[in-house]
This record gives sequence, C-alpha cells and structure tokens, in this order.
Amino acid sequence: MTRALALALPLFVSCFIGSCQKGPDDALTLSTHVYRILGEDTLRLDLRQPARPRADCAGLVFIHGGGFQGGRRDAPVASQFLDSLAKVGIASASISYRLSMAGRGFGCDVPTEDKRNAVAIAGADALAALNWLESSALLASHSTGWVVAGSSAGAETALWSAYVDAPDRWKGVVSYSGALDAATQPLLS
Repeated sequence: MTRALALALPLFVSCFIGSCQKGPDDALTLSTHVYRILGEDTLRLDLRQPARPRADCAGLVFIHGGGFQGGRRDAPVASQFLDSLAKVGIASASISYRLSMAGRGFGCDVPTEDKRNAVAIAGADALAALNWLESSALLASHSTGWVVAGSSAGAETALWSAYVDAPDRWKGVVSYSGALDAATQPLLS
C-alpha cells in the first residue's frame, strides 16, 4: 500500500473538516444491501449516501468490533458517526462479516493460528464489500475510492485487508484500537 496510515487519517480528517461548512439539514439516504452470500451466511452492508456528495473525498467502509464473535454493523455509536459523515458529503458503508469465533471466544486459550484465520476470513468479507461497492450502479458517480476503518476486531480486519489482502485497492486505513500480528508480512507496493 503506497499510502501510510499516518497520511490517510489526516487526509480523511481534512476532507471531513473542510466539508463541515455544509448545513446540518443535509439529508442522507440509508439503504441495506446483501453484498455476499456464503452458505448460510448472508452478509449485508448499510450504505449511507449523502444528498450532496463531495467529489474530493473517498468514502468510508466501517467494520464493527466484537472479538470476531459478536457486534453489529448498525451499532448506535458507529451509526451516529457514519450519519455525521454523510451529512457533510462523505459516503459510507458499515458491513457485517462472518463471525468465525462465535461460541469460541478470542482469549488467550485460543490458538494463534485460529485467531489469524478469523482475521483473514473477516478480511475476505471486507474485500467482498469493496468489490460490491465498486461495482454497484447505486454508486456510479462515486469514483474517489474507499478508506477502510474499524474498531477493535474490525480494526484488525481493516489493517489486514489494507496491508495484506488488498494493499492497492484501498485509499487508506484507519484503525481504532486494532493491531496486526507481529508475524504478519504486509504487502507493500
């Protein structure tokens, strides 16, 4: 990935702050879409499209936390954050992903390889969401790309997707309380 995290966050924040000149009544459209079906798993994303999209800012794909065993794409705090971005012209999508650690936990007793696998599975889902967003007719006018962000397990997923799975596909990455395993070898281009 040619863009470093240290550059992505200030760029995204500057787009956000620069767009705060818009009024608070700016409307947004919220819609839910299936972006992937794998066996019994139907994965959805909540797409927030601003009434007046900014042409100079990438959209944001947000991945919720929950230890790869819980959490929701429509959690109130994340929804409020994403609504505020849409109101100032920034599109966003909050995604669900496969919770491969459900019923097992993510504690110290879980083997490291199982944890790595959980991150990789969620990362594959993040990439599938990006593929859906890039090919969606709903977003034909959105051509500035997407930044991936997440909290906790979602942050680990965002880092994995941006540095391991698809470093050339994301415009940036924002990690809220997440890290990569020290043994992970990022694919830097």
